Amino acid sequence: LEEKLAQDRGKLNERMRQLREQMHSYQDRLARDFRAQCDQEKAELSGRIKIRAEKLEEAVSQPTSLVLVCGKGAQKVEEVQRF
Repeated sequence: LEEKLAQDRGKLNERMRQLREQMHSYQDRLARDFRAQCDQEKAELSGRIKIRAEKLEEAVSQPTSLVLVCGKGAQKVEEVQRF
């Protein structure tokens, strides 16, 4: 009986070791996936911010027209140069 218990204990210990190894492997994979997703989202947001900043710089550097809309048409009021 003691020999059988020792064998079962050995099998159980081996199974626990395997499960711990799988758990650590899974945690590592989740951490890598999470970091990759964060990096991707960060890159996408940085790209969007860069594009918006470029558009804003372009809009600020170009002369603009102030347009007054009245009734059936639009009337140009003045040219404004932005610096």
